Amino acid sequence: MEQLAQSSTASWSSTAAQSGSGAPPSGPPDRLPKGYSAPTLNLVAAALREAGAGVDLSAREVAAACGISRVSARRYLELLTDRGRAELRPRYGATGRPEHRYAWIG
Repeated sequence: MEQLAQSSTASWSSTAAQSGSGAPPSGPPDRLPKGYSAPTLNLVAAALREAGAGVDLSAREVAAACGISRVSARRYLELLTDRGRAELRPRYGATGRPEHRYAWIG
């Protein structure tokens, strides 16, 4: 699980877009962006892994499984997606915005 916190910072598109800076967070590549913690990242990653192969979860479902807020779960899920550990799978309904669902890809 420590490996998650040390993944490459090559893809920071959504994190950079959210921060408004347009650049990856500064610092060594083995560090998490400011405001993220390795224990929470590992908890969110474990929730996705435990869901099983091919099973996707929403941020709300991950938040409930981890005991964190939906917004925090979404931030960590986006970080895992940016680092190539999770896959975003939009679920389209009849009307409105698609629901973002995430699946573990390791």
